[in-house]
Amino acid sequence: MSPYQQAVIDTTMQEYDIQAQKGLPSLAAAAIQSGAYGGGREGVQRAEYQSMSDRNRAALLAQLQQQGFNQAQQLAQQNLSNQLNLAGAGPGFIGTQIAGLQTLGAGETSQQQAILEAQRQLAQQQAYQPLNVAERYGAGITPLIQGYPGRTEQTITPSPSPLQNILGVGSTLAGIYSKFNPAPLFSK
Repeated sequence: MSPYQQAVIDTTMQEYDIQAQKGLPSLAAAAIQSGAYGGGREGVQRAEYQSMSDRNRAALLAQLQQQGFNQAQQLAQQNLSNQLNLAGAGPGFIGTQIAGLQTLGAGETSQQQAILEAQRQLAQQQAYQPLNVAERYGAGITPLIQGYPGRTEQTITPSPSPLQNILGVGSTLAGIYSKFNPAPLFSK
């Protein structure tokens, strides 16, 4: 039993005893009025009063202890229920963590794929650069040669990568900025 519960029981029992003692003077007053003060009749009444008081005291004590037991039992049941709920929620928490890690992994994979795609496009441009330069050189010479039969030309231009688009936009904005602000952007 907890010390708090014992303190409540002790205080309640002390108060009961005080109230029970307050009933004794009325028994004595009734015995005096009937002329039986100090006699056997008064003794029997006091014994019956004390017996009834003791039964009521025992019943009150049992009731308080039963209430304490019931409360402890309910709290134990609630604690068990809470533990079972936590045990049941554990797999859900783990599932949430797994889903979060999958999302994070998918984002990282997507970023790595974008980097690889930009690198592939850069390598393709570097590989085709000599061919593109030769075609432009040939296109510039062809009109200079008279009588040289014209030919059909085909130019392969790879689509610009997102990195190229960003660099193009950045250089355009830098050009516009330099027109409005002739001071150097970076000073030494």
